[in-house]
Amino acid sequence: MDILTPSSDFRGKSAFNRRVMDILLTEGMFNLEHIRRGKVINEAKFSNGVVNVGKQYMLNAAFLGGTVGSTWFLGLIDGTAGTPILNDADSMAGHTGWSEFAYYDETVRQTWAKAIVTLNNTVASTGPAVFTIAATVPDGAFVAGGFLCNNNTKGGSTGTLWATGLHNNPVPVEEDDLFRLNYTTGL
Repeated sequence: MDILTPSSDFRGKSAFNRRVMDILLTEGMFNLEHIRRGKVINEAKFSNGVVNVGKQYMLNAAFLGGTVGSTWFLGLIDGTAGTPILNDADSMAGHTGWSEFAYYDETVRQTWAKAIVTLNNTVASTGPAVFTIAATVPDGAFVAGGFLCNNNTKGGSTGTLWATGLHNNPVPVEEDDLFRLNYTTGL
């Protein structure tokens, strides 16, 4: 039988095989398809940043009995005026580095159709949110990315912003283009 002393080097496995420090990280991925005249002309997968108010919402709802909403909505980030700047401090009430792309026919942000939490701790889209580019789209307009929030008001500034992400290679959009946006998030 071995005896451990204060100077012993202890390198064993715990009965539960758990790390001493377990940090809860939020992560996610947007998948954006750009379709023109029935043909996919661009597809991009890009990671997101979960913003501070989104993390606070999750912690408040999970641990402090805060308000829980089950309906979330996807929106598009405008890249027409150049490359947007995303920030952890962004919220629906204030995101000075980017603006919402609102040149689509649908009257509201599109519902994030999602599945249940999986064994790998993720929630994913069960189908894409579809945005049809409107006739009012200006020449040289770009969709630069996507966001997820819990308010469907197109161009609105209320609700909780969960995440934002930027596409690496935005493509100019034209009237009647379609964008199909999926989102997955996890811990």
